[in-house]
Amino acid sequence: MAPASVGWFARLPGETSGIRPHLDAVGRRQEGATMWIALDRADRGNGCLHYAKGTHRRNLPARVGLPGFSAESEEAVAVEVEPGDATIHSSLTVHWSEANRSRRSRQAITYFYWAASSAGGTDG
Repeated sequence: MAPASVGWFARLPGETSGIRPHLDAVGRRQEGATMWIALDRADRGNGCLHYAKGTHRRNLPARVGLPGFSAESEEAVAVEVEPGDATIHSSLTVHWSEANRSRRSRQAITYFYWAASSAGGTDG
């Protein structure tokens, strides 16, 4: 894996929009992984991450705003975590978050890595 970026997400209390369903490989269609580390408790009330099961195998277009995915989708999985918990997902997995309608913040740090084969490196 080759490091690509680091990010900090701060979902403020009372916000009315979430992050639309997307792949992290937006515009590149490359394989990689994202590690998402919770700094606050993340649950349905403050806009936790949702993943769409099996989408990393579906060859979906790499863009933000993929239609047909929501918290009510059959393949949707809400990922509720405590501070310090981490999730890791493929860059080809559809994921999103709902609005933070709570009075609590939802902060996280992300680390994104490209697979060595996608970044032009070699394995081993």
